[in-house]
Amino acid sequence: MAMLYAPFPLSDRDLLTWIQPGSRVQKDAAIDTLKRLHIIKINPDPRTYNLRKNFEISLRRALSGGGRHNSFGVPCTVPKHAQLSVPDLDAWARGQWEAILYFMVGSFAIQGTSSAVPSDTTRKVKDMLVEGLLVDARNSKITTAGFDFLLRETNVQVWSLLVIHLISRKNSGADVVEMLSFIFMLGSMDLGRAYSTSPLSESQLSLLSDLHDYGLVKHSPPTAASAFPATPGYFYPTRLATTLSSDTSALPADPTTSTDSAGKGYIILETNYRLYAYTSSPLLISILALFTHLHTRFPNLVSGKLTKSSITSALALGISSSQILRYLSVHAHPQMLSRSHNAASANLAVRSILPPTVMDQVSLWEVERERVQGNAGYLIKDFDKESEYEQVCQYAQDLNVLVKKWDAKRMLFVTQINQVGDFMKRLKNKRVEKGKKAGGVAG
Repeated sequence: MAMLYAPFPLSDRDLLTWIQPGSRVQKDAAIDTLKRLHIIKINPDPRTYNLRKNFEISLRRALSGGGRHNSFGVPCTVPKHAQLSVPDLDAWARGQWEAILYFMVGSFAIQGTSSAVPSDTTRKVKDMLVEGLLVDARNSKITTAGFDFLLRETNVQVWSLLVIHLISRKNSGADVVEMLSFIFMLGSMDLGRAYSTSPLSESQLSLLSDLHDYGLVKHSPPTAASAFPATPGYFYPTRLATTLSSDTSALPADPTTSTDSAGKGYIILETNYRLYAYTSSPLLISILALFTHLHTRFPNLVSGKLTKSSITSALALGISSSQILRYLSVHAHPQMLSRSHNAASANLAVRSILPPTVMDQVSLWEVERERVQGNAGYLIKDFDKESEYEQVCQYAQDLNVLVKKWDAKRMLFVTQINQVGDFMKRLKNKRVEKGKKAGGVAG
């Protein structure tokens, strides 16, 4: 905001006065994100920052109330019999979204849950999951990326699916700028209020139909003029849409299937590999069945055991042992979490939540099946100075992107290159400037 009305670019020296000495890494990460989003422009020699012109104009217009009057949608009135309450919208959105997740985990194969499993996942949604590599096209089973998708918060899941959808539509020649504008407009709408479809363009109306399948909107197309009473087209944004631009929970707990309304963990794992899950949700039970041998089910509890065959079956689907352990730790029951309240880091927390013997055995079962582990990333080498190599290694380690380093050869392997590359450029520029100054003094 300080840059919005500033008459000149912000210098790097001035920016550093706002940053705490121990927060340089977070500052570089934030700058890199803003740069990739085309929000700011970085000017070298001397290093300064200023807002991109389009973003600056749009933000000023939004703050001053300018622009089109329908930038945040056009509310409309619908017949009383067609009005929907917020609980109705939540229930409908949950049904649509969970139908997608049910399809991903293949819950139709879980005994005793078929009657509760929605079956109205449209062909377009299924094709989108395949295109996004979340589901295998050959056998419709979940992939490694798909299971990682299940581990995320609902808001992140929604955005991931929207990105896949927009990329697909862009490849087919659609105007994704209009679509993205409509998606952001949904995030500013009021939950429980109906909006008219009249101001929407053709591409936005097409997107509206797809968002209806995802559960982001409840769309009612216009009725024919001959019908009585004739009604214009309208839609209700659901909580999945109105929380797109916030960190609010996208879906509240379902009182009919959740025994923990506070949204806490529900899994207890013992040292003898026995697992107890306090839930009656068919979706959560289906996810557990991907890597657990379930043998007993009660109204609000299922029990099972982690076995070599159940873990091997999950590994065959492309689910890694680290993903399984991460899921168990993220959804651990508060009784298990209480054992790890003294853990200082996230990694230590995971190791103190789950029984170490179980963690080691699950990892060993994976090692037996696959003895070589691959990591996608970038190899950096040919450093001229030892000091620069050490600084880059330390910077990559602070960012948690360093996989391995070879000090004797001055080589390192990282998973991300953007911020590390920018850091190396800054080191090079400093070295060049220092050389120029030294040359000037010598002259």
